[in-house]
Amino acid sequence: MGLPRSLALPKQRAHAILLYTRARYAAGVSQAELARQFGISYQRVHQIVQRKRR
Repeated sequence: MGLPRSLALPKQRAHAILLYTRARYAAGVSQAELARQFGISYQRVHQIVQRKRR
């Protein structure tokens, strides 16, 4: 379902966060640590680093 438009991140910012998350994971940061840093679930981090859509 997703967030209401008023709460959603602008596409460019959301894309930048995805790229940053993937780069940090590739650099050795654990998925659990990334989840804590961004305040999102471990499952969502897993989807991001595995490039799966939600």
